[in-house]
Amino acid sequence: MHLLGSSADGANDTDSDSILPLYGESDDEGEMSDSLMREIDDEQKETAVRTAKMASAEARRVEMVREVIHEMVGQYATDWHERVQPKLEASAFYLWGRYIGRRDTLKQRLSDLSNRRLLRTQQSVLDSGVSTRQQAKAL
Repeated sequence: MHLLGSSADGANDTDSDSILPLYGESDDEGEMSDSLMREIDDEQKETAVRTAKMASAEARRVEMVREVIHEMVGQYATDWHERVQPKLEASAFYLWGRYIGRRDTLKQRLSDLSNRRLLRTQQSVLDSGVSTRQQAKAL
């Protein structure tokens, strides 16, 4: 056969010379059967349910981690007040008098350290993806 005469898609076939309707004018374009529509709706509902369950589980995990962080901070603060604070109070008066001109700077640095470090630690625990109380406490 001739190279141009043979066509796998039937371009030169006289049986396939029928005129097709213009785009958008065909009767079956864009129409879907009822069963297909039901299947699509069912899949969308299942996806929505799965997404809601995942969001709910993630919200519970974040809340649990926040509770653990709150408990750990409370335990740490109590421990610090019981063990460390009495030791530091002995030298606090001396240090306070020594830095009388820099009290505002010290207050600002203390506030910055306590807020920034605590928030950064909390965010790192949340970002770590822990899912149990033991894992959160281990961090």
